[in-house]
Amino acid sequence: MKHIIVPWMRDVENMLITDFLGYMDQTNLVNVSIYTTLLVAIILLYFLVWRNFEDKMLDSLQRSVDLINLIPENLKFYIIQKLNEEEEKKD
Repeated sequence: MKHIIVPWMRDVENMLITDFLGYMDQTNLVNVSIYTTLLVAIILLYFLVWRNFEDKMLDSLQRSVDLINLIPENLKFYIIQKLNEEEEKKD
């Protein structure tokens, strides 16, 4: 009886191990694929959002420069003097 059960048990154990390793290989492939896909999607979304933000920021900076250029030079000079005086008072 022992000669029948031991080889049968080894065969069952080998089949279970083989099936489990195959399942793990498939699971690892799926996990790596999902991770890679999500990583690429996040990078693409980040760059799309960042590009939009950067364009808005550059547009805002250009508008700020245009508004500053509308201020007369003597008024700019006066504002800078007042700002410098406030900085000296803080020190």
